[in-house]
Amino acid sequence: MYAILLAVLLPLVMSASDPTKVCMPDKLEFDSFNLDTEEGAHISVDFTQNMMVLAYPNRTEVEDFDDLKIYTIYNTGKCEFINLPSDAVFPQCLPANAVFLGEASFGFGPHHLDDEAWLIPFAGGTLQLIYSKQFNQPQYVFVSKYTDASGKHESTVYPNPTLGISKPEVFQIPGNCSPVKSCQ
Repeated sequence: MYAILLAVLLPLVMSASDPTKVCMPDKLEFDSFNLDTEEGAHISVDFTQNMMVLAYPNRTEVEDFDDLKIYTIYNTGKCEFINLPSDAVFPQCLPANAVFLGEASFGFGPHHLDDEAWLIPFAGGTLQLIYSKQFNQPQYVFVSKYTDASGKHESTVYPNPTLGISKPEVFQIPGNCSPVKSCQ
């Protein structure tokens, strides 16, 4: 009896003590909805290429974590890019300095979802992430709250996670991209 209890609880305790063990799958897709701006997108993440794509109704943003660039491809075909700050690269696994905030559960019965919350430094502010924590299932973020250095925050939900990439071509960056012109 104690061995079964230990086998079930030990992985949960271990993940809470070592944030670097909290990792998302190599390839996944999900939707996003920003609760503050009411903007939605479909997101594809391929950590094997170190890239993330956010497909909005009027544009697609390709984040290249290796080259530290964000490419914005508008529906008109125009493409431009800006630099991606190194502290704004979304990690596959939580960094060692992530702070464990706690555990909770949503729902009841077969729709019950266990989760754990973490806080990480991100893009000059902090990012609170709520990860799913189902036994023998991949972990993914389903709610986040970003707070910038001034205290302004945005909350986002991420429904409909799916393993794999349905359209690998979304990671292709057009050759006609130019840097965003700054206003000086």
